[in-house]
This record gives sequence, structure tokens and C-alpha cells, in this order.
Amino acid sequence: MLRALQLKLLEWLKTGNEKFVINGVSSSQFGLLWNHIDTGREWEKFKFLLITHNDTALESLMLTLHANQGASCFFPTTFSDPYSPYIPSEQEFNEKFIFLNQLELGTAPHIVGATMFEVLKRLCPLDWVAKHTLALNENDIIAHEELCRALVARGYRNTLTLDGPGTFSKRGEIFDIYIFGQGPVRIYFFDELIEAMHSFDQDHQRIDKSTKLSSIKIGPTPSCVLSDPELRLNLRANLPMPSPNQKNKIGPRNHVLSCVNEAKSFERFPNFFPLFFSGETPSFFEYLLNKNYIPVLFDERSLSISLDHLREELEAHFNSAEKSNQTDNILPRPGKLYNFDAFLKSPKSLGIENFHLDNNPDLQSFVHLSVQSPHTFWGQKLIECDTQHDLISKKFSILESFIHAGGLVSFLSTSDKAKQEFLFLAQKHLDAPADLINIVTLDATEGLFLKDENILLLSESDIFGVKKKLPPRPKTKSVDLFAEKMASLAPDDFVIHAQFGVGKYLGVESLFTGGSRSDYFVIEYAEKDKVYVPVFKIDQIQKHADSTASYRLDTLRNSKFAQAKKRAKESAKKLAFDLLQLNAARALSRGFAFSPPDHLYNEFELAFPYDETPDQLSAIEAVLDKMQDSKPMDFLVCGDVGFGKTEVAMRAAFKAILDKKQVAVLAPTTILTLQHFHTFQERFKQFPVKIDFLSRFKSAKECKEIINQLKLGNIDIVIGTHKLLSSDVGFKDLGLVIVDEEHRFGVGHKEKLKLLKNAVDFLTLTATPIPRTLQLSFLGLRDIALIRTPPPNRQSIKTYIVHDDLEILRTAILNETSRGGQVFVVHNKVQDMESYAAKIHSIAPDVSISFAHGQMNETQLEKIISDFYSGKFQVLICTTIIESGIDIPNANTMIIDRADTFGLAQLHQLRGRIGRSDRKAYAYFIIPERTIGAEAERRIKALQQYAELGSGFNLASADMEIRGAGDILGAEQSGHIEIVGLELYLELLQEAINELKGQEADRTLELEINISFPCYIPSDFICDPSERLRQYKLLSRFKKIEQLDEAYQELENYYEKIPVETANLFYILKSKIILGQIGVTAIAANDKSVTIKFLPEVFEKHQEWRSRLIDFLLREPKTYRINQDYSFSYYPKAGINAREVFNFAKIIAQQIKSC
Repeated sequence: MLRALQLKLLEWLKTGNEKFVINGVSSSQFGLLWNHIDTGREWEKFKFLLITHNDTALESLMLTLHANQGASCFFPTTFSDPYSPYIPSEQEFNEKFIFLNQLELGTAPHIVGATMFEVLKRLCPLDWVAKHTLALNENDIIAHEELCRALVARGYRNTLTLDGPGTFSKRGEIFDIYIFGQGPVRIYFFDELIEAMHSFDQDHQRIDKSTKLSSIKIGPTPSCVLSDPELRLNLRANLPMPSPNQKNKIGPRNHVLSCVNEAKSFERFPNFFPLFFSGETPSFFEYLLNKNYIPVLFDERSLSISLDHLREELEAHFNSAEKSNQTDNILPRPGKLYNFDAFLKSPKSLGIENFHLDNNPDLQSFVHLSVQSPHTFWGQKLIECDTQHDLISKKFSILESFIHAGGLVSFLSTSDKAKQEFLFLAQKHLDAPADLINIVTLDATEGLFLKDENILLLSESDIFGVKKKLPPRPKTKSVDLFAEKMASLAPDDFVIHAQFGVGKYLGVESLFTGGSRSDYFVIEYAEKDKVYVPVFKIDQIQKHADSTASYRLDTLRNSKFAQAKKRAKESAKKLAFDLLQLNAARALSRGFAFSPPDHLYNEFELAFPYDETPDQLSAIEAVLDKMQDSKPMDFLVCGDVGFGKTEVAMRAAFKAILDKKQVAVLAPTTILTLQHFHTFQERFKQFPVKIDFLSRFKSAKECKEIINQLKLGNIDIVIGTHKLLSSDVGFKDLGLVIVDEEHRFGVGHKEKLKLLKNAVDFLTLTATPIPRTLQLSFLGLRDIALIRTPPPNRQSIKTYIVHDDLEILRTAILNETSRGGQVFVVHNKVQDMESYAAKIHSIAPDVSISFAHGQMNETQLEKIISDFYSGKFQVLICTTIIESGIDIPNANTMIIDRADTFGLAQLHQLRGRIGRSDRKAYAYFIIPERTIGAEAERRIKALQQYAELGSGFNLASADMEIRGAGDILGAEQSGHIEIVGLELYLELLQEAINELKGQEADRTLELEINISFPCYIPSDFICDPSERLRQYKLLSRFKKIEQLDEAYQELENYYEKIPVETANLFYILKSKIILGQIGVTAIAANDKSVTIKFLPEVFEKHQEWRSRLIDFLLREPKTYRINQDYSFSYYPKAGINAREVFNFAKIIAQQIKSC
């Protein structure tokens, strides 16, 4: 049947002009079938537009194609109602325009998926993109100013560094352009001659010189229309003139026209785009037809119903907006924005129908397929299976009968582990040879059963359970926390200097000292005293965690900060001692060595319904490895809520249970206890594991019975609050303790936990972000794993920015509650929360509502949250108390009132409460009608832009990471961190650990540097002050020569030519690293000589160093000089520069290291 379909379909593609219908196959099955009827090179000649009636069908189809058809892309529904107050995402609109540019370049994917709502939206004339595309070739001559004007005319923005598609950056004779539809390109000029062009890696700031481009095409961006006077006139003509009774629309119309006249974008710009052109513009559908894409229509009946519904709904919304005096919508009728008749323009199309339809005599090409799902194949035979093990055994029993009857079986997976486990199970359960089953490397959400041909294709989820997959997310570049913090430093921010304490940053000044110019950071202290810090000593400065708060400035006239630093050092030393002591005690303790994972564990692992992230896999592997050690494990797993910490814990728990041990899970609140109980129950439901919980939700009688069963060993996993630490709670054989958010327990409970740590394996989970620097400080002391990458399968959160509008609130609430879901409404004013709740009730009277805030007593608050978790009401109006620690998978809509008043990190944390299940989640950021501040607007737009990336541990979390470090280290340490700063405290902690271990600490902070040649980053080299600050901090934090060499290469790749002043800075920083490691306390250089001075105690401790150096330097007495104060000088004939300083430093270090 497949071969016949393949031939018939190929013939139709080549010669057919009519409709071709394939019956009896769902959209997801067709995605898999597509891979089996692909006819190689002949198939590649054709291009397809796959259209579904909703996002669910589209994602199901495209997930299979995404993994197995490289040249595919898809456009899910963006919000389709232009008459609502919703502000459309310009990023989503830009993605469609990027695709239009790819069509003109001939690089567009040959398989495109989209919903009907998206393909009907009108765009621009068919030839408009081509007409506005600029072609540049190698050896072309074009003035720099002319190229700048041409780019601006095409809607490109001139930025200091590339900032995504549609931006360009000019530095001297280098142009970087982020081309719509192509990506970043670097152009090298020789005067006005284009000398060379290369593709450009923006993340790593590098060009690939092996891929030289002979020509490029620069297509327009959507905002190109704003710079065209004729198109601006078209918009004015296409915008309806308000009638006399629509005075409220005059202001918004004038505002739009005013922005356009100034070539500025405006709110809802994507909705207005088709109006910049005269007449009715073609739709996205027509665009693709013009490029010879063949429409593939899935479930035409549903498409037809959805089309009628869309037309009626938009017309109704337009009419309502026209009649209402409370709306400022100024758009024309839907027909100007959508082409509802677009489908009629395509006589040739491929129809895919899920149900068997009667043969249509009018269709020349009509194929019935007997495609069934594996669920149909398994039939009713799996119902009686209680456990995962029974389920898999039964499936292989059915497969054995099928193979003996001549059936053909293929197992589809991209996971090597899944393939190995499948082969193991096949050999274990099948009498038939396992090689009769074909193993295919193919990603598929589900398999299919071709009954007529006796062919069964099984996906990984058909055997081990449903895997919920989404296309992979973009990788995020790791950042240096303290360098990124420094980049945001602004005058009047508070900073902490490692020697002088808290001061106020005044800015960077260029000063001439010793006949040369360098940059200095100016810090003001009490009584207007100032400290000028050279750029090569910026490692001594850190931005205060809360740099905009008000702090008392330290004084330079007493030793108060020195004493505070001394106390912090003693605290760090005590902490280091405690950590080392605990480590030593654990090393001496004999715990239980768990066995390595077996095949039953593998079954549990493969039943996980998601794909693990790399960080998650690393954490699981590390925990299992520590569990197999005979000394008790003490492991900390840090990760944002929903990033997969609980799965790490459940893998460890299952391993413990397999070795006949019991597991205790402790949570700080009864709500978290209940959440964990439901989570564990769901995950273990297919396995013979007994789970229960202890909390206030249990009666005294129930608690007594649970405790009794624990002592008898009849409960495998018990979950509870600190009640589990009570003296009356005992276990038959406890092997693993899992603690969620240990820092939220009281002191007494923590002491009891410490006693447990020396006896059983201990796994701590925390959602408190901490910096990687802290992880490095604990290396070898406490085992820490950071899960920083969001799950690729986690549903992205659709984020809308909307003005305060009761209709929007009502629609958002009813849309969620109508699908059985719940809603968070964040209103951060306790004083008027009751009246706000009454307002919500007035617009949604049939919805059950309650409210919660931090001023309620603990019992009352806990009861409300518990009731919401249990689904007893639908809408929870609350303050930011839900920012952390609440996980309610059924709540997938969040409305945040006055979102402009929140910080970016706080908005991210709040939004993280939703999107925790398979359902699409929606966040609505309500902002006032009046203009909000530029900073607030930037924060909210950034969150909307990154909504699809799941960026949990991002730059916005920097302040939280610093606060989190205090939580993890403890209250006492948190106080010291507040005074001396996290960066300095971690350095003190590392020094203390090294000292206690008998290792020498770095002495680079004490190195005094006096030089007479310029060492700085010129402002005409890196124009952006924030980027210069970031670079200074990043370079100063490097501890290895290799790191500086890599940074130099990165700058050279990006800027091509490094100025002498910046090259000098690198040489001095490298010299500082080398000399700091061998006890040098000062270095001074002028144009004739360089002198370095050692600490006297260095030579007292290492007399052989002094002897070796003296012997070497006396060989050339005219070049080297030995001074009486433990210093050595170098007088080269050609004079001194920064390179010679570095060379001298290397020579001195080589002589010492050879001792």
C-alpha cells in the first residue's frame, strides 16, 4: 500500500492539477508516514505548506517533521484578534518577515507548517521584498555613509553591537549587519571598496574565515515601511476617519500618524502593516502559493468551521468596537487585514483526513489508508496491567504473537539508552529472534499500525510511556555573574572596594600619570574623599548587591572596614573549617553503598515523560555515583522551579527502594508536602512502591498508623514536614533523606538534620538561585549540581502586554476557567485587595474567587493556598507571596496588575508559577494607559521577548543569585556578605579553604602596579560604556593566562584590530597573574626600565629562589640590576613597553619554577 501511495502521490505532484485526498490518517501519523514515503531527490523538488485548524494539531505534526526533516519550520497562532487591546509581539511578526526574506534568497525551508489563522493574514505586495533587497558583491564600491543610509531605509537600526535581526554596527572599516533571513555578516572595507565578507558568529564574536561570501542580499525589515513617504500616505488613506460621535478615536489615530511621520514604530504596529500598501495585499498563503508551495490541508471540515468562526468573530469584534465609545481601536474592517477567500485560489492541494470518507467521484486522486495507532494494536489487553513491569511484559507477549503471525515490527528512537533497553527486553521476553525487529533511528511522538500490510511502527513512548516533546530551544550563553553586574554599573551606584569598603561610584576618568593616559574608576567615600582605581585593579571593585539602595559610605580615615573584613575572614575560615570537618566525618563514616542501576531502574528512567536536560542528566549521574560510595552522601541540587530537581530526587528514591531501603522526603510547609505527595504518586503509579505523607492534613489516628507502618517497613516513601523529625517517628531501614529548601527550616530542625547526615544519604533540593562561583568554592567539600537549563519540553508561556481593560481581564479568566483551569491574579496592594476582588467578581460573577496576602496568619493563608491547590475555587488574587514555593499545575493563566512596577527578575519568578503542565500557559502583564517609564517598558518588553526561551537562570536573576548565596551559606554568612560583598567573601572563603588544606592562596590583590604607558580600552574602540565596564571586570577576574589569550582572540575576531592601549592592558594583566603567583608585591615600569619587588618573607621561605635569580641576573649585569630592597630591574637596549614587562615577568617566573 505504501509503495502504491508513494508512486501515485509522486505522479500527482509532477503532473496533477487537481485535489489529492488521503483518507484515514491523523496529522501526527502523517508526519511519521511522510518519512516513509519520501522519495529522495525527486521529493526534494517540491515544497509544501502544511495547514491545520489549531496549534495542537500543528505541533503534533511538526514535532515529528522537525527532528527528521531538517528543512522545516512552523508558525503557530499569534493572537488573531486585532480589535482587542492586546499588544502583538513584534518578535513573532519579525520571524514571519525573516521567512519572507528567506523566500527571496531561495533559502526558505521546503516544508512550512502554519495554522489557518496565520496563513490568512495579509502582508505586503508579492514583489515588495524583492524590490527593497540590496545586493552587495565583493569588490563593489560604496561609501560608508551611503551604506548606512541604505540600511536605515530598509528598517535596520544602527546599534553599538549587533542586537538581533535588523541591526547593524559600524566600527571604522568594519560593518556588522544582522540580515533578516540570513543572519550576522561582517563586511571588511578598504576605504570604499568591499574587500571581504564573512558569516559572523554573534555569540562567540568570531568570523569563519573559511566561509568567504562573494555576495550578500540585504532584505528589508517590517519597519522599512516607516521610512517610505508614499507608504506613509497609504496608511493615512487606509485608516478610517472617525465619525463625529467617535471623538475618542481621533487622539489614537493622530498618535499613530504622528509616530509614522517621524518614522517611529508604535504599539500594535504589526496589526497596521498591511495598511501601508494601496489596495488589498496578498495573504501569507498567497505568498507561498506564488513561490510554488503546495497546500496540504489537514481536516478540511475543521478548517472550514474555523474559517467561518474566525470571519464571524472578527466582524462581531469590529462592529462592537465601532459602536463602543470606550474603545480606541482605529483599524478598518477585517477584510483589509485578512483574506478569507485565499483558499479558493489554489485548485491543486493535498487533503489529509483523519476519518474514512466515502469516495468522491469528483476527485481523480483519492486514497484510503488503513492507519491505526499502536493503542488500537494493543487493544484491551493492557487494561489489567497494574505496574510498568507488567505492562511491558504484556506488550512483548503481544509482539511475540504478532511476529509469529508474520508481522513486521520497527522500533523508532533517537535515544541509545532506549534502544539498548528495548533490545534487552526483546531478548528477555521474546522467543522469536530479536533481530526480526528493526531498530530505526527516528524521532516520533507516536508510532502507527498498518493493518492491511501487517506493519507496526513503535515509538519510544509506545513501549515505555508517553514522551512529551517540543522542538529544542536555543542554547543560552553562560555569563560571568560579577562581570554582568558590573556592566550595569551607573554613576551614584554603590560599590564595595576590597580594601576600602562601601563607596559611591562616580564614573570613569581618563588621567595622565607618568606621561601616559589611563582610565581610572573614581569612588567617593565619607567626607568627600576619593579613590582612583586603575583599570587593571578593577578586580578589587564589585557592584553592591542592591546598588541603588541607600548605604552609609565607609571612611578612609579609620580601619572600620578592615575590621569588618577581618571578621568576615574569620567567619569564612570558620565556615571552611566546619565544611572540612563535616567532610572528614563523612569520609570516616560507613554508610550504605547502593548497587549500580539495573534494568528495572532503566524502566523507571525511560518512563519519565520528558526528555532530560543535560544539566539534569549530569545531576542524576552525579547523585547515583555518590550513592554507590560507602560514605554517606551529602548532595545539594539547585535549580529554578520546574527545571527538574524533583525528578533527580525521584530517581535517587527509586534506586534506594530497589535496594530495600526507605526514603524520607522533608518539605518546609504542608502545602509543599501535599504537592510532593501528588507528584511522587503520579510518577511511581506504574511501579510497586508504597507512598504516604504526614502533615496537619492527616488525623491523629492516620498519623499513628502511618508511623506504625513506617516502623514495620511497609511504606517505601514517606513525605512530611518537620513532623518527620519527631522522636516518635521511626523507620525499619532508612536509606535516603531528601530535603526540599533546607534553609527554610528552623535552627532546631537543622540540628536534627545534621545528625542524620552522618548516618544516611542526604539529598537537598533548592529553588534558590546561587552563582556557579559558590559551586566552585565548595568543590570537594559539598557536592553541588546546578540545573540551569530549562526543560526543552516545558510548555512555553505566551506573554501578552495589555493596557488595563476589564474586557481583557474577563476574557483571560473565562478562557482559562472554561478549560477547567485556574488563574493567578497578582495585585500587590494589600489595602485595596478586597475591592479589587469585588471588581473581578463583577466582570466574572460565575467564577469562584478568593484572595491571599502575607499579612494573614499562617493557618489562614495555608488553608487558602491548600483550597486553591485542591481546586475548591478558580481564581486566586494575591500579592507576590506566590513568587516561590507554590506549584499548582492546574493554574496556567496569570494576570499581573501594574506589571511596570515590578523588576525583571521578580516578573520572571512570578511567571514561573504557571506553565507547569502540558497545557499552554498565558501571562498577561497589565500596564496603565498613560506612558510608563523607559526602564519599566524595557523590562516588560525583554520578558515578552524571552518568553519562548524559558530563561530561568538569566541575567535578570543576578541579584537573586547573590541573595541566594546567603541563604545557602547561612544567616551569619549572609550578614558578612552584606558588608563585604559576595565576590570578596567567596575569595576569602576560597583562601580559607586553601589555607586549611595546606595550599597557598593567590596574592594578586596585593600587587602594586605603577606604569608609564597607557593601559585602557579606548571609547572609540568599544563605544558602549556598559560593555567597556563588563570587559574591564571580566578581564580582571581571569586567573589564568589562557583565559586572557582567549579573550584577546575574541576581541580581535570581533573588532579586527586591537588598539595599542588595550594590548598593553592585556600584557599588564598577564604579568600580574604570573608575578602574583610567585610572591611579587610591586611592579614599576617607565620607558627605560621595569622593576619588580618581592615580599621579604618570600625569600626567607624560599632562599633557593633568591640564589637562582641572582645567578641568572648576574650573567648580564648591563641588562639586569639587583637592588637592596628585594627588587630586580631590567634595562633592555630598545627600552620598555608592556610586552617587555610581560617578557621580564615570564623570565623571572621561569627561573623560580625551575628550582
